Amino acid sequence: MRRLILLTIGWVLTAAGVIVTPLPPPFAFGIFLLAAGLVILTANSKTVRRGVQYVRHHNDWFSRALERLHHPSSPHPVKHMVHRTRPHALHRHKRRRERRQQVARVVPESRSEA
Repeated sequence: MRRLILLTIGWVLTAAGVIVTPLPPPFAFGIFLLAAGLVILTANSKTVRRGVQYVRHHNDWFSRALERLHHPSSPHPVKHMVHRTRPHALHRHKRRRERRQQVARVVPESRSEA
């Protein structure tokens, strides 16, 4: 029940942040809402955490912006979110996939020589 309430609050904050961010002057409030929603969602949802990893993997500017939030004066939940959504795992999976493809190319060539 607690997790469901936290997920609901996270989605509401994220949606409010997306709606408020493009509005005039107090756009920083929208970014704050969006960040607060993402912090709650990534702490409680593996799917959202993987989604943020995917976005960070494909958008360096977003990843760099989040890394700027990871400094000693940041609140612990924000630092934790930035750490848990680093795209290192995606880089690792990509390297493994490339290695498997290279091995798959080499194996048929060695069988044809025999």
